[in-house]
Amino acid sequence: MAGHAPMVQAPAGLVGRIGPVYTLPDHRGRGFGAAVTAAVAQDLLAAGALVMLFADAANPGSNRVYERLGFAIAGEQLEVDLL
Repeated sequence: MAGHAPMVQAPAGLVGRIGPVYTLPDHRGRGFGAAVTAAVAQDLLAAGALVMLFADAANPGSNRVYERLGFAIAGEQLEVDLL
């Protein structure tokens, strides 16, 4: 499964963010996640959008897939919960 948020106009142009992306555990490693992510990216590109996604740095498997699809790290985000 892969989806995307509504496209938004940003200073750099129209931006489409992919997510969520999920593959059932029993179906992982077969290319399904890569295929649906690539399809969503193609749809966003065809609409004229810059494509982005947030990836979990602690998940090297999915990050390898994203790199193979042409995504590159543009920055990092740290989430902190303050009590």
